[in-house]
Amino acid sequence: MGIRWCILVGTTLGLYARASTTVLVSKMKVRATIIVKGRVSSVGFREFVDERAFPLELSGFVRELPDGTAEVVCEGDRDVLQAFIKRISIVKYPVRVTGVEVRYSDATGEFPDFRIVRECGPISELCDRLEGALRCIRDMQQGLVPLDEMRERQARLLVVQHKALERLDRTSRLQQQSLEVLQRMLQKQDRSIKDGRSVADISGRLLKKQEAMVAALRLLDRHEEERLARLGRRQERLASSIGKLVLASGARKKKHRIRKDAMASVSEGAESSAVSDDVAPGPAPVPTRVEGGIAG
Repeated sequence: MGIRWCILVGTTLGLYARASTTVLVSKMKVRATIIVKGRVSSVGFREFVDERAFPLELSGFVRELPDGTAEVVCEGDRDVLQAFIKRISIVKYPVRVTGVEVRYSDATGEFPDFRIVRECGPISELCDRLEGALRCIRDMQQGLVPLDEMRERQARLLVVQHKALERLDRTSRLQQQSLEVLQRMLQKQDRSIKDGRSVADISGRLLKKQEAMVAALRLLDRHEEERLARLGRRQERLASSIGKLVLASGARKKKHRIRKDAMASVSEGAESSAVSDDVAPGPAPVPTRVEGGIAG
């Protein structure tokens, strides 16, 4: 267990040492001697290199060689130098870089800043400066072309915006007309609601009157039923009275018949007494009062 632990610790320390060495090496300043080939002579390439080296804070110089190539010697961090080499590999009129050779060595710190070395006479330097000025003018012209295009685009955008504003005005007018129509519709709707409310009030009053009429009809029905009941009771009383009268009339007729029979028998007795004188007349019959008349 102890041996394995020692091996693990040793491996970790070795990896840490390698990483630290790599970081230190990457942060250590080195010198890069760069030979740039292609169309780089008398075309303002040295000004290009100076512009690229300034923001990276590199120190060194750039010069043109008699064979038509350019030599760049600079010192700085390795990562910064690699980025600088990519930036100076220019393919832009009038410069065309076709190849780059790089050789690294230890930095000496002898260069205070980055400069352009001009080894020719004043006429050559003047030509270089004129070429730099022409390059600046070309850059300005290239910047002005997009500006003209941008102005044309702005003009087209203004036309489009004007058309859009006109459409917006038409849309606003249509919306205003729609709002007016909607307002008139709302007014009509309000009048319809008022009319509906008045109709509802009239309907309510009619319903109340109808309910009153229904109540009155029900009261009349109840009175009619009571009157019919009274008439029924009267008819029953009349029927019973008529029955009694019929019974009384029958009894009277019966008594009248009995009376007639009695009178007939009395008349027959008188005739028989008249015929036979030896028969003494008896006393006259005394009439008796019976129900419904006088009996003989």
